[in-house]
Amino acid sequence: MAAQPLDQPTVLGIDQGITGELLVWIKSVGRSAKSYDVRYGALGAGGTMSAEWLTETIPNAKTAARLNGLIPGTTYAIQVRAYGPQGHTPWSDSAVRMCI
Repeated sequence: MAAQPLDQPTVLGIDQGITGELLVWIKSVGRSAKSYDVRYGALGAGGTMSAEWLTETIPNAKTAARLNGLIPGTTYAIQVRAYGPQGHTPWSDSAVRMCI
């Protein structure tokens, strides 16, 4: 049986961790996902990206992805994608949260 494409993962929620840290909860797409990528970037005036995307890879969606070294008072756009037998899924819609 051929490998099926993975469903699109989404950001379930974003919690504030310690100062300068956000915890990103991802909706799992099942056991076929080998890993997840979380990309994030600071938003500037008017909600436009003010910097390049940074990407973290995590092994699964069982625990939150920890984004560290963030600037308090800055709003970040966050997207996720999964990696499986047929490669990466498209990036999810952006979730937005200010870091404190």
